[in-house]
Amino acid sequence: LDTHRGIAAESYDIPYTEVSDEYRHLAKFIVYGLLYGRQAKSIAAQINKPVSVVETFMAKFFKKFAGYKQHRDLQEKMVAKNNYLANPFRRRRWWYTRMLTEVYNSLPSSTAADMMYQVLPVIDRQLPAGASIRLTVHDEVVVVALREHAVEAATCVLENMQRRWSQISDASIRPDVAKEFFPDGYWVPGDVNFGLNWRQCKPKTAEEKLWQKEFKRKLGWRHE
Repeated sequence: LDTHRGIAAESYDIPYTEVSDEYRHLAKFIVYGLLYGRQAKSIAAQINKPVSVVETFMAKFFKKFAGYKQHRDLQEKMVAKNNYLANPFRRRRWWYTRMLTEVYNSLPSSTAADMMYQVLPVIDRQLPAGASIRLTVHDEVVVVALREHAVEAATCVLENMQRRWSQISDASIRPDVAKEFFPDGYWVPGDVNFGLNWRQCKPKTAEEKLWQKEFKRKLGWRHE
């Protein structure tokens, strides 16, 4: 499932299928804001919403996902005790001040980055002839390929981006719980878009999404 849509459904206590794009965006923006240590007033100002709307969501979110709140508190305690946090790939981030805004996002950001560092060289080696990596943006990979090799290139990217990571599940404070949900190792579902330019690969409007769907059909994309 889509993580942000699922969080919105859980927090607002509504069916997953009834979460609008607006609610999904709101949930994503607030949760990411929390991840970077932002407060309700700051988040509300940027998305032009009343502070009460953000505070209501945050209260529901922390109640529904109590484990996340406990995780935030644990990170603070670990930094206070050890002055560092270590991600599943053994990368350490050291602190000499109590910059909590950096504490909350350190583990997910560095873990995602290390996943990409290991995956990108593999993708580069496995891409079909004439295809090449042109750009990466956080957790996205942009590949240029001949039309006849587009599906093969996209399959290569998707399979590698959805790689299973046993070391991430093992590094959990509760690996037994993590393995209930990720028995073969933690992984992130990916999605693929095609286009003749960057804009077409990032459809936003209903018309653009319809074009994307039709273009995938013409290319013979069968992974959705």
